[in-house]
Amino acid sequence: MKETLERVLLALNILLICLLGFLAFRAGGPGRVAVATWAAERRVASTLRTRWPDVSAAGNRVDSMGAAVRLVEFADYQCPFCRQAHPALEKLMRENPTIGVAYIQFPLPGHSAARGAARAALCAASQGRFLAMHRRLYETTAWQADTDWTREATAARIPHLDRFAACIQDPSTDRRIDSSVALANRLGVDATPTFFSSRARLRGYPEGGALARLAGGR
Repeated sequence: MKETLERVLLALNILLICLLGFLAFRAGGPGRVAVATWAAERRVASTLRTRWPDVSAAGNRVDSMGAAVRLVEFADYQCPFCRQAHPALEKLMRENPTIGVAYIQFPLPGHSAARGAARAALCAASQGRFLAMHRRLYETTAWQADTDWTREATAARIPHLDRFAACIQDPSTDRRIDSSVALANRLGVDATPTFFSSRARLRGYPEGGALARLAGGR
């Protein structure tokens, strides 16, 4: 009788383990999600190790350009969390001059003015005024309602407004944005802001000293 009961309990335990395993690893189950997340992180880490020079050179510099790029941000000028992160990134660069930072355009489809802002930033960069436009786009909001890029270019002191206007309309500018979005997709970027160093990723608004730790600063 005792042996029979033990066999029944063992069978029930095996059945329970199998059931839990099935539930965990079925489509959408927590086990399968965890494994998929782990695999995705491994792919991103591998890409960063092998292609960091390409990733770090893909954006526009927002630092003084005196140091190697140790931090890359994928962001959207209309994203409220990106706008909140902007002062934190500026503070990081002031306090850590050895950390070079590059900014890569990742305008989200749901933000109606974001792609136009990305065009404006790239066209400002073509005349050496990226940082002025970059800061203006993050520190003002009028452009979100009226998308008056000529006004923004004038405020950013872009010297050749005719060239700027032509650049805004040039299909090659959109192709550059598409290339940045494709790179973001390869790296698994699905929200803004997303920050990368050569070894890791940080999603969302950076709390405390998270950016400095990611970049290996103090």
